[in-house]
Amino acid sequence: MSLQLEIGGGIVRELASWLAGLTLTVATIRYCYLIYLGRIKSSPAGWMIAAIAITIGYFAYWETSNPTWLGNIGQLLGAIEIWFVLGVLMWSLHRKNELGVEFDRFQWGCLLASLATVALWKFTNRPDVAFVLLQVILVISYIAVVGKLITWKDNHDYTPMWVAIFTTSVFGFVPALMDRDSFGIINSIRAILASGITTVIMLRLDSRKKSNTPL
Repeated sequence: MSLQLEIGGGIVRELASWLAGLTLTVATIRYCYLIYLGRIKSSPAGWMIAAIAITIGYFAYWETSNPTWLGNIGQLLGAIEIWFVLGVLMWSLHRKNELGVEFDRFQWGCLLASLATVALWKFTNRPDVAFVLLQVILVISYIAVVGKLITWKDNHDYTPMWVAIFTTSVFGFVPALMDRDSFGIINSIRAILASGITTVIMLRLDSRKKSNTPL
């Protein structure tokens, strides 16, 4: 019986990981295509901060005890997605001769704090502390994003992308929970809450736009 449960659990872990990867891949390709068409205009600064923080966090994760590929699959997929979107965004801006990255003071603070965790990690040899601090930095930087979102009168982003990120985060939570991977669980909960709140805000914006559209 225990062997059957172990086999069944392994299938669930792998299935959830594959579904997470497939969901995010399809959505990212569509999102990047819309960036290429110019339908989505976004500042590279926020993407760059997220890319750096998540990537450092992922490398820190592999220095913790008992890291696994599936236990923190959500963070790996998130890092790949963000770097890919950032690359397409930068290329699209360059193609239009609009390339430029401007950070405000808050963004500079988040960026420098992310880089400072590397020094802390190497100085104290505590990758676990660096990982948690980077999650905190991502939460703090996200608060500023929410602050901007709630001032929008129209949705300037692509709601299905955030639905996909939320879905991916939920799928990624499954292997983290089954592996009892505390770091994977922390990352998944952060991602679920962040993407979930963003999705709700964007759905409300979409609903408001439809209700204001004359028949």
